[in-house]
Amino acid sequence: MAPNSSIKNRFATSLAANAVRGGVNFLVALLVARNLGPASYGDFVFLMGTFVALKTLMEMGTSNAFYTFISQRPRSLAFIGAYALWQLALLALVAGTIGFLLPQAWMEIIWLGHGRTLILLALGAVFFQEQAWLTVARIGEALRMTAQTQAINLCVALAHLALVLGAVLFESLTIDLIFKFFVAEYAVAVLIAMRVFRILEIEGEPFDAKTVLSDYWTYCSPTLVYVWLCFAAEFADRWLLQHFGGSVEQGIFGVGLRISGVCLLVATSLLNIFWKESAEALETDDLARLQKLYKTAVRLAACFAALASGFLIPWSAEILRLTVGSSYSQGSMVLAIMLLYPIHQSWGTINQIMLFASGETRAHLFLNGIFLAINLPLTWFVLAPQDAWLPGLQLGSLGMALKLIAYTVISTNVISWWIGRRFGWGLDCSFQFIAIGGALASGWLAYQAATSIAAFMHLNIVVTIGCAFIIHCALAGSGLWFYPGLIGQSRKEMRSYLARTLNFVGINFSGTR
Repeated sequence: MAPNSSIKNRFATSLAANAVRGGVNFLVALLVARNLGPASYGDFVFLMGTFVALKTLMEMGTSNAFYTFISQRPRSLAFIGAYALWQLALLALVAGTIGFLLPQAWMEIIWLGHGRTLILLALGAVFFQEQAWLTVARIGEALRMTAQTQAINLCVALAHLALVLGAVLFESLTIDLIFKFFVAEYAVAVLIAMRVFRILEIEGEPFDAKTVLSDYWTYCSPTLVYVWLCFAAEFADRWLLQHFGGSVEQGIFGVGLRISGVCLLVATSLLNIFWKESAEALETDDLARLQKLYKTAVRLAACFAALASGFLIPWSAEILRLTVGSSYSQGSMVLAIMLLYPIHQSWGTINQIMLFASGETRAHLFLNGIFLAINLPLTWFVLAPQDAWLPGLQLGSLGMALKLIAYTVISTNVISWWIGRRFGWGLDCSFQFIAIGGALASGWLAYQAATSIAAFMHLNIVVTIGCAFIIHCALAGSGLWFYPGLIGQSRKEMRSYLARTLNFVGINFSGTR
């Protein structure tokens, strides 16, 4: 099968599975947020966020190195096993430190009053979800078993939905129970995936411990300072918001981040595929293919994120009321701002993958280190009270949302400029103004048209949002048909996609006109 055809098929599989799985996970997040309430949901977000930050420090860039190495060429079972043992050793070290060594006074300062057992459960949940499962899933992607990987992912999401629904029906949903669900679900998923991918039968080049350690050191050593900066930035964001704003503000920000995450569907579906193919293109020195991969991935991810955000922003207040309840209504402005975040986050994530896949870890350290270094003072400035020793704006979740947008837009464009300069294809950024402007205009026009129709026909809010969605899709589809370059496609490719879609639903269309 031709490489491009393979990529398109794998992307279509990944996109379809992520759409279903994302929908299921989104429903679960809404159930959890609605039933826990802003305060308890804020505590849940805080604990998960602190351990996601700690995970970055624990692995020290080795997970990115591991996926890059297994994407470049086949690796042996011993290579995979050595990395698995490294992860287990880190888990044992952190769990032992929290469980037996850290004084209670330190626990109170770091996790702001949460119990040791709950903290250990949060560690286990993050480890199995973000490390153990992610490692196995990346092995599946490296083997080009995208369909199988996404099928297991979907099964995990459905199992989680069933367990959370059961807990809601029996009125027993708690933070510690959710953490236990995560541990059980992803532990089973890892065992199933190992059998499906036949990991124990994998063969590759002979394992030389000294060479492997040297490769990891070469890849990871330039990022060690960055890893600490990243940990400090992520942990500070969660800790300062919890400390100055409280669990309710944390909950509102968490809901905004979760809902805005819906707009990252295309980017999420592209990541591992782009990583694998770009690493392979670099290994074979095929820079023309690399440029096409990068441009298409950036434009697809950013443009579709913009279209999703443009549609949702006018409905921010209604979305919160319908999904998580009136207790979160004060967060409508936060959500409206947060919905802009996925646009440049999609683009920025592709940039990070590009740097990792190309082995440009020193550039990754330098560029991201600059922005991470200013993150802590920025976070303090928007969150600290006005009577603090260093006065701030005391904006809570609203300040976090504003800071996140500014940080993402600036850092993404700067890193994109560097990538274009490094590989000789210039800065490809003009499309963002057309894509964002067009998406916001389309969403606003759809909102105005739908609300006018609803006022005339006395439609309820759900039907009104549905009308707006249809209008928005029509406007966006027309724009992409006439300007397919916005998503890195040609008119010929657009005709081909349209023909296949119409033929699939039984409408004869050759796609040649």
